[in-house]
Amino acid sequence: MLFYTPLDSRHQPTGAAHHAVHGHELGPVAGLALCQYEADPHVYIFYCSPDWQVITETCHHSLLDARKRAEAEYKGVGATWSPHQDSHQKPRH
Repeated sequence: MLFYTPLDSRHQPTGAAHHAVHGHELGPVAGLALCQYEADPHVYIFYCSPDWQVITETCHHSLLDARKRAEAEYKGVGATWSPHQDSHQKPRH
């Protein structure tokens, strides 16, 4: 995990993207995490439940691309990212 942010009243879902899980549209999530696997140049946005379980994900070519996409989906998220203390920790699936 590189960065994370809980989503709360500081953020506004923009409706710029629609995610589906098992054929059902996913509404706003509780948190976002930006993650990267070892030896993988891509950066993933993990859309998380309140207990930080991954619900769905998107893949991006760079950290900048992932951050832009997250901001396009949740206005205000760019100002609330927190760096993860152990950037090599694997995300929970």
